[in-house]
Amino acid sequence: MIHILAVIAVLAILIAFHEFGHFICAKVLGVPVKIFSIGFPIGSKPLFSFKWGETDVQLNPLPLGGFCAFMDDENKEKGEESTEPGDQRYLKNRKIWERTIIISGGVVANTIIAYLLFVGLSFNG
Repeated sequence: MIHILAVIAVLAILIAFHEFGHFICAKVLGVPVKIFSIGFPIGSKPLFSFKWGETDVQLNPLPLGGFCAFMDDENKEKGEESTEPGDQRYLKNRKIWERTIIISGGVVANTIIAYLLFVGLSFNG
């Protein structure tokens, strides 16, 4: 049982770094992040939640995933497909290179963590 919990904890940490990669890239480029979530919600309320600026940070009960929700995602929930043309708060209205950086941020974060772990284990013996 302890091994299963350890695997879930390690996955949750990796997911947190991955999502933080998306988050930090979006923030650097000035794209608002409405929700930063570790885990997937079951029901309507997260286990733990707080506001960090404009972002609602959540810890949810199912720790096998996560997400960053942008303003575009709010429109999809409301059934609206369009965003205001030219409004730079929307990810959809950003230049392709900006969207690429934000979307790739999670993979880059995972690569950095893998490299640091590899280097740390190499020096450990």
